[in-house]
Amino acid sequence: MALLMMVATLLASPVQETAYAAPIWLEGCWVSRGGGTEERWMSAGDGLLFGHNVVRRRGEVVFFEQLRIEATQNGSIFFAYPRGVGPTRFKESARTGASITFDNPEHDDPQRIIYEREGDDLTATVSLIDGSRQRQWMYSACPTEGSS
Repeated sequence: MALLMMVATLLASPVQETAYAAPIWLEGCWVSRGGGTEERWMSAGDGLLFGHNVVRRRGEVVFFEQLRIEATQNGSIFFAYPRGVGPTRFKESARTGASITFDNPEHDDPQRIIYEREGDDLTATVSLIDGSRQRQWMYSACPTEGSS
């Protein structure tokens, strides 16, 4: 009888899962301030964001990357497919309201990816875990179609 009551109590108690949400504030089109680099993110619902990054020089694509962020019960996972090869996985290591950090200390370079949004500006920073070999892209929202 005691076992039956314990099972009934467990079934009646709400299970509190702490699912992490995908950083939907990344959603949209972003162009680097110096031009040449464009990154786009789109929500697919269910904690998924899909993205791509394209780098152009003199009108030609010199680099492209497919991107995916999946929200899980233990934080988000960032998947990178540079030039379509991958994935390389980076686990969420820190998050604030409009900032998220992903780490993979076993990867050669980069080992850390940080996205930070402030208004219509987005900054992407990649580095080694210790912060060395840092590279940064400052993005603004893409101009809307038809604007000049």
